[in-house]
Amino acid sequence: MKYLFENWRKHLLTEAMKTSADLPDNVYIGVKRARANAGKIVYYSDAQGKYIRGHKAQALGVPHGMVRFVAPVGAGRPACLYAWMVDLSEAAPGWGPLLYDVAIELAGKDGLMADRDSLSDEAYDVWRYYQDNRSDVRKKQLDDVDDTLTPDAEDNCETDTAFRTYPFSSHELSAEELIDSPIMKVYTKGPTTIETLRSMGRLIEYPGEDESIKITVENKRRRMLEEVTLRLQKDKKLLYHIGPRPAEPKPTTPETYVWGRPHRVMPDTGVFMSPNYIDISKFHGISGNVYAYSVPHWVIKKNKGTHRFDLGTEIYISGESWEEAGDEIEFLGKKMSEDELRAETEYSGWLPARRKDSTKKPGWFSDEEWERYSDKRLKKHYLDGLRSTQHLEDVIKMLSADERKEAVRVFSNIEYGPYEGTKAKRLRDRDILRTLKSTSGENI
Repeated sequence: MKYLFENWRKHLLTEAMKTSADLPDNVYIGVKRARANAGKIVYYSDAQGKYIRGHKAQALGVPHGMVRFVAPVGAGRPACLYAWMVDLSEAAPGWGPLLYDVAIELAGKDGLMADRDSLSDEAYDVWRYYQDNRSDVRKKQLDDVDDTLTPDAEDNCETDTAFRTYPFSSHELSAEELIDSPIMKVYTKGPTTIETLRSMGRLIEYPGEDESIKITVENKRRRMLEEVTLRLQKDKKLLYHIGPRPAEPKPTTPETYVWGRPHRVMPDTGVFMSPNYIDISKFHGISGNVYAYSVPHWVIKKNKGTHRFDLGTEIYISGESWEEAGDEIEFLGKKMSEDELRAETEYSGWLPARRKDSTKKPGWFSDEEWERYSDKRLKKHYLDGLRSTQHLEDVIKMLSADERKEAVRVFSNIEYGPYEGTKAKRLRDRDILRTLKSTSGENI
């Protein structure tokens, strides 16, 4: 039955795929730069380059949709062959692949890959179709962060959406599964679709954009790539420490032993570091300034390498190793302040962003659509984030009074689907709500 359903989904995707020849007379494809994400947006537009909103498209009987791709590098993320990443997409049935074709071509030689944080079944089907059925699209293989396929660091990439999405179910993918997964590929192709659209007069590129936007986006991309280049130095690894002051060995606490593995003997003193300070702040509830260090690989290896714990990757460097390395552990300086860390954490993930740019309504949303989208996104951020962390009280303490109040509202009004309301999930949600209320000083 599973394979029948999978084949039926492939059949629907193949039968419904639209091409440039199917575009109605009054519909174009627009391209804009995404200033905040150092990326681009491909969307169905009118003759003036304005995004065609869903309700307007339905009334006119024309397609609507958009694909946004960004530069995922930075903040300690792996290089992923320096590919661009689709982080937002939606389209009327059958009209998504045409936008994906244009996005892949715009990505150029760097290529395009799937979202590393979340992925719908529909998006997975598109990537699977590109891998299995599109001979005109070239594929480059990605590896996991454990170097299962190659010893090179440049092809290392996150596997979260590869093992979360059908048909994979385990958290550790084998070499065969990595090779088979369409999510572990970077896709490139020649600009055939763009050239066709230009010849038809149906491509509107960067409408109303001045040179400053192009410079801003290109400079941000360049800075991100510089950070990745430093991180890929063969002899050292870029790691971050979060705290009020630069890193120095501290006594090992009982909480540290919770992090340790049974086969490890925890040192008397040590320093926590991470290649991804955003995840540590987000899921471990750690706040403070962020300090950057270049750490020799022999130090990392001697301390049993990095470990994935509670959705964050960390290493605990013993005080003995810290003293032994001395100046070999190079202090690169303060990367950001505590306030800047909080802002970047909120902007990137499940906490509601306070940054000005992140709360601004995009031009293609109506007020009603933006309100629905914002509320849905807010609920998902609170539900996913607070359910997943093992440091619940610490994370809740990082929330402002208004954020705690909003979280209480979300967890007080959960509507479980027919297959969602498991006993364990309900008990977890009840415990989260109780902790939120007690922290907020409310009576249950």
